[in-house]
Amino acid sequence: MAGRTSIELRGASFDWRARADLGRIRSDSAAEVEQYADACAAGHSQCLAVVVDGIRRGTLIASWLDEGAPVFVCNAVSVDPIKGRDMTRELFDLMQAWALDRGAAKLRFWTARRGLAVRTEEWGFSPLYVMEKGL
Repeated sequence: MAGRTSIELRGASFDWRARADLGRIRSDSAAEVEQYADACAAGHSQCLAVVVDGIRRGTLIASWLDEGAPVFVCNAVSVDPIKGRDMTRELFDLMQAWALDRGAAKLRFWTARRGLAVRTEEWGFSPLYVMEKGL
């Protein structure tokens, strides 16, 4: 497609860039970002760079669940906005293809953003409610 740029996920270290990217997630505290770092260091999660045209533009933290079939879980993601592009849609299409290539039967994510929930329901996602209260 003329003018179309590439977007891909690449394995990455949980470094300053990952902390900076994930630190932009309004619903996640600095302590939660460090929990992602710990999970990656322990091998429970994987840090992936979101790369657009060869340039890192964000970070995704992924993990896998086994519920009789593999479930790819996007634990957190933050990507730079790119003028003229729907990065949310592109990223969800990429995650789906990436997960399918690795044998996933489902793609799961959590969000505190109602607008993202509405958009992804339009794309075929079903809500699974998780309720939380600080103590």
